[in-house]
Amino acid sequence: MAGAGAVRFRSIFAGKPIAEPRLPPAIYLATLVTSLLALVLPLTILQVYDRIIPNHAKETLLALFIGLCVALALDFILKCARSALLSWLSTQFVLQVSDEAVARLLAAPAGTVERDPVATHLNRYGAIGALGDYHAGPSRTVALELPFVALGLGVMALVGGTMVLVPVSLFLLFAALSIYRSRAFRDVIERRSVQDNKKYDFVTEVLSGILSVKAMAIEPQMQRRFERLQQAVAEITAKSMLAGQAAQSSAVLFGNLSQVIVVMIGAVHVINDQMSIGALACCTMLSGQILQPLLRTISLWMDNQTVGHRRSEVRTLLSGPVGTLSGARREAPEGPIVCADAAYAYSADSPPLFSGITLEIPSGAIVGVKGEDGSGRSTLLNLLRGEITPSAGSVRISGIATTDPEFARVRAQIAYVGPVPVIFRGTLLENLTLFQPERAAAARSACRLVGVDRTINLLPDGFETQLGEGIVDDIPVSVAQQVAIVRALACEPSILILDDANSALDRTAEAGLIKALHALRDDMTVLVATHRPSLLATADLIIRVGDGTVACERSAPLPEPQRGAA
Repeated sequence: MAGAGAVRFRSIFAGKPIAEPRLPPAIYLATLVTSLLALVLPLTILQVYDRIIPNHAKETLLALFIGLCVALALDFILKCARSALLSWLSTQFVLQVSDEAVARLLAAPAGTVERDPVATHLNRYGAIGALGDYHAGPSRTVALELPFVALGLGVMALVGGTMVLVPVSLFLLFAALSIYRSRAFRDVIERRSVQDNKKYDFVTEVLSGILSVKAMAIEPQMQRRFERLQQAVAEITAKSMLAGQAAQSSAVLFGNLSQVIVVMIGAVHVINDQMSIGALACCTMLSGQILQPLLRTISLWMDNQTVGHRRSEVRTLLSGPVGTLSGARREAPEGPIVCADAAYAYSADSPPLFSGITLEIPSGAIVGVKGEDGSGRSTLLNLLRGEITPSAGSVRISGIATTDPEFARVRAQIAYVGPVPVIFRGTLLENLTLFQPERAAAARSACRLVGVDRTINLLPDGFETQLGEGIVDDIPVSVAQQVAIVRALACEPSILILDDANSALDRTAEAGLIKALHALRDDMTVLVATHRPSLLATADLIIRVGDGTVACERSAPLPEPQRGAA
């Protein structure tokens, strides 16, 4: 019983359907036995007060005590086993969904991922763990205990008569109050989630740009902005906590009130010789046992407002557009990159950014892409590498269209380096190899090709230098960009795309890149988007982007520069 609106989906990672865990038969059996064992203590007290004490039956008391201890021990063992099984099912579910979420995140188009702030993605990912906590908690078994509440009510009616109406009446009153509060509680949860996303996204941005914040001396402004966000979060958090505490306090109040009313009515019956003291004690215990599952059911219904929000977060995480995951087999594209009357528009209603693109890039060529900022150079590169889909015409690499599912094998042979270097937390060598030790030899060879090996060897720990440990950069940005270029080369791609990747390089590093491009000619297709004439001079073909057009012109490559040349 995964519950209404449960998360169900087919995994693109494991290739099988995944759903919220259902309760196995062992949980039903354990709940049946523990519900029956819950009647042992009240009935034992009834026998002790009404029969054993008046008759001084010590042997019977000993037998009842041993039986009661056995029942309590069995109840404890079954509840522990039930909790362990629920925890295992929940852990398995969280593991599968977490793997699936990351797989879908990595397979999603970059534009889709960047559409939402980092804090929003983190909250959605955190919702998986919260949903797992729900499945591991006692709330899952509350619905199973309800049928046995009727058994407890029957025993209480048999022993106490009309006093059975006390817990029933209080339950109906508590249910009405909870239903009245539930809609407001769900609104509070959704508003709190929105405010939390804004606050943590602001914190993420400040930490990412802490050097700029301090350089511009805008710490007071950032503090005031955070205080306003925190005030909004505090207000909505107070409402959330107040609603939750009110529900819990009401449950405790109604539980205590039930026992008080039962004792008062039962005491009158005892005084009038209409009930024995043992029956009163039994009814007092039964009223608490009966009302607790009922109150937990209402609390569960309130919790479902939170669970429903978590489920919607997980569904959003798992429902985004997903590309085709690259398989284990990597197919090296040997043919050219061909655009046949291709066009691209950001949306169906917007005018095309490009139209009528017809060009052919030979395999192994060095291609320069130039144009003014904002002319669409990066968009053209994304179109050529299959990151975005043409709105008209086609783009093919080795005869395979970028919209073809088979293109996933070609995509695995395309490496991309953007203008901003990305450094992962780990050693420098792990950054170069993307945490794949088998690429170490290729990474060291690419370091020598680009010329960054000399810089790395000057570091105290060399290739074992730890990166990504702090907020600020561990190495100069020029070296970080060289690391990103080497990382792409270590993948041994057939097509390398450098999107303004030289913007962060110093003169020496750029000279090393130019030297590397000459060495890669004929072995790798390289597309370089840049403003630098020195880099464009290495190209066999120049693509000019501007005013919605894409034009090609030939360029005779200059001789390979000497070491240290700009």
